[in-house]
Amino acid sequence: MEENDREKDDLNGERAENNSPKGDAKKMKDEDISSFGEIWAEKEFEGTELLSGFLNREIVIRRFDKDEGGYGPFVILDASVNGEPKLLRTSSLVVIDQLQKIGDKLPFKATPLERNGKNGMKFLSLS
Repeated sequence: MEENDREKDDLNGERAENNSPKGDAKKMKDEDISSFGEIWAEKEFEGTELLSGFLNREIVIRRFDKDEGGYGPFVILDASVNGEPKLLRTSSLVVIDQLQKIGDKLPFKATPLERNGKNGMKFLSLS
């Protein structure tokens, strides 16, 4: 009993609210429970593919949008691969810098490449 009293004191006399469904989770079958990915979908990237998935393939970049995400800057490319429209994304700072230097000289053809840096780390760039 003393332990419960100490827990109440730690919460300044207030009880923590429990938002879990009472007994409902026990009644659910595993296949009825949503996966983490279904619940935690990053809407800003919905419908996009990773630029790194198109290494060494020529793409046509029609336009791009730079934004800030939870982990830093990223770009969404309005591009086409073999004539098929794609929305591609990357957080490669090298690619972002290249795109900003090109500015409004769009559209253009480019090939995403994985390169080795001087420090031994790999990075993505456009060629």
